[in-house]
Amino acid sequence: MDFAIKEDRRTTDQKLSQLGQVMGYNFTTLQNQLNNILNEQAAKANQERMRKEIQTLVTKKDVARFLISSALYARTISFPSCKEKPSELSGKYLIQLAENEEPFLGYCEQTAFGGGWLVVQHRYDGSVDFYRNWTEYRNGFGSVDGESWLGLEKLHQITSARKHELLVELKDFEGNYKYTRYDEFEIGSEAEQYSLKKLGSYTGTAGDSLTHHKGMKFTTKDRDNDESRGMNCAENYEGAWWYMEIHLSNLNGRYTKSLDLKMRGVEQNGTNSSLTGYGYEFLTAKLEYLQYKLMEIGFTMKEDRETIEQKLSEQKILSEGLLWAINQLSQTIGHNLTVLQTQSNTVLSQQTACANHELMRKHIQMLVAKEDRALLSDYSDTIETKSPISSCKGVTGKHFIQPTANDEPFLALCEETSFGGGWLVIQYRFNGSLDFYRNGEAYQNGFGSVDGEFWLGLEHLHQITSARKHELLVELKDFNGNYVYARYDEFEIGGEEEKYELKKLGSYTGTAGDSLTYHKGMKFTTKDRDNDESGSMNCAVNYEGAWWYKECHHVNLNGRYKNTEDAKAMVWYHYKSAHTGMAYSRMLIREV
Repeated sequence: MDFAIKEDRRTTDQKLSQLGQVMGYNFTTLQNQLNNILNEQAAKANQERMRKEIQTLVTKKDVARFLISSALYARTISFPSCKEKPSELSGKYLIQLAENEEPFLGYCEQTAFGGGWLVVQHRYDGSVDFYRNWTEYRNGFGSVDGESWLGLEKLHQITSARKHELLVELKDFEGNYKYTRYDEFEIGSEAEQYSLKKLGSYTGTAGDSLTHHKGMKFTTKDRDNDESRGMNCAENYEGAWWYMEIHLSNLNGRYTKSLDLKMRGVEQNGTNSSLTGYGYEFLTAKLEYLQYKLMEIGFTMKEDRETIEQKLSEQKILSEGLLWAINQLSQTIGHNLTVLQTQSNTVLSQQTACANHELMRKHIQMLVAKEDRALLSDYSDTIETKSPISSCKGVTGKHFIQPTANDEPFLALCEETSFGGGWLVIQYRFNGSLDFYRNGEAYQNGFGSVDGEFWLGLEHLHQITSARKHELLVELKDFNGNYVYARYDEFEIGGEEEKYELKKLGSYTGTAGDSLTYHKGMKFTTKDRDNDESGSMNCAVNYEGAWWYKECHHVNLNGRYKNTEDAKAMVWYHYKSAHTGMAYSRMLIREV
């Protein structure tokens, strides 16, 4: 053990030394290149040429490292569109239409209707006031981290360059999901008052409430372009839209649940539906190229030599600061390893030949701070907190979860937007990229990645749900994009000696139908551990999944990912009283 500790310390010191050398070399190379540029430019230096040469020198990975402080998914510097982004993950990315245009920060949606969508309007909690003037709607407002409007000028530049389609996603205050899709979408210029020039054929479940506005100019409270004589519709309905004489859609109106003509919502007059207020909407346009001034990136250079030298001085100071921080980190790690070795020797001297391995492990864990363990266990800048938390209440994104002080922390995904937030994701499937037909050990420990499809693990579920009372939420979508959910007000999984039995399942509410109560009290079955009640047949083998099978299932969410009527597929039987394969499944639990 002493030898292993010394070897770890030697390896750590070696890696830190190599990192310092690489950083020093990079900064030296940067300084030499800048001097070469200055010598070539002389008094009439070309600012744009200098900027491009410096950007060529600094790798995309280095620039991404500088962007981490602004919480970007900085996997690369920029992409020409959300469609060409090399990832299946939704999130924030830098978008740059062309080399001579400035990049901006946008939110790419990759799970809905095949992915590749750029979000151009997003509202879900009323935190941003959308009753604004013409300048603000032209330039855009809000933040991609919350509610936002992209900007009319950007929409015109993007949609007038190439053909685009439009998708509008909506939820009411009861959580019911609907959508509207148009196969063409174009906005006019400011000289044309940003008119809704083109709107294609409608498909969807929400009803066609936008075609009524086709050809209309955009109206705000200080720019009246509607066809309603003597009245400004934006003022009267407290919003901003392509108003005609009245409106059938007002998605930039007030955020309210009441039945008021000034409220935000969609009037389904064509189908005799009443005015409906929506608490969540997701207006997106599939845009291959776009421009947005929320984020300016790159290295801007002034024309004179004194400013360039000042920038070099700042880089030198930054380099010295980083090297100092690395040195301090090396000293801290060395100190911690020394203390760890001392404590380990103390424990070893107390044990004799029959030393209890579990007791030794706990002593060492007590020495190493939880925050240090989290830092060493996952060198990832995307984790929201380094210290473990006991639940997902009040947080979102990736976090280390530690149910009790005696449990090992584990990396988990927290969800804050659905049904009041505070949910921990325990199962996630959306594209079939991960094989869920696995053995008992895999389902016990968990598999996959919180950055894609995954199963949290039965042992984690037992530790969490047995420590405190929890509820369960199951969200589903079929291959046509229809959303349903099921919610149970109590949920508990037994321990390994109980074969991870579905011990408790509370009352059902939702829109998917109650298919899970049938499985209450059943033990978990995998292809190599047959715990179902189906005689000589193993339901996991027969239906190519893993679940709390009975004789055999009404639910098979760990079955095959396929768009077909098949009991082996991802099935929630009471959705359509059939074995319909689902396209999306997400299971979440929350402490009550």
